[in-house]
Amino acid sequence: MDTFVLAVGTKKAMARMQKEMQDLSEFCSDKPKSGVKYGLPESLVILSEMGEAIEGVMDNKVTLCSCSRLSVRWQG
Repeated sequence: MDTFVLAVGTKKAMARMQKEMQDLSEFCSDKPKSGVKYGLPESLVILSEMGEAIEGVMDNKVTLCSCSRLSVRWQG
């Protein structure tokens, strides 16, 4: 399995982190994607090196864990 970069957070935080963190700025050059498609609240976005990685990783368990860690309400 190949390694990849993936981050979930608020739009404001992801924009700041994409500028400040080397991995995110180097490998995640696209704009953050809305997390709604993956069951996340509208307030969260996803940065990823590969679009396929999002599809493979974001299932209900990961979504629920992400929401609880970020203290947001899960819509699933």
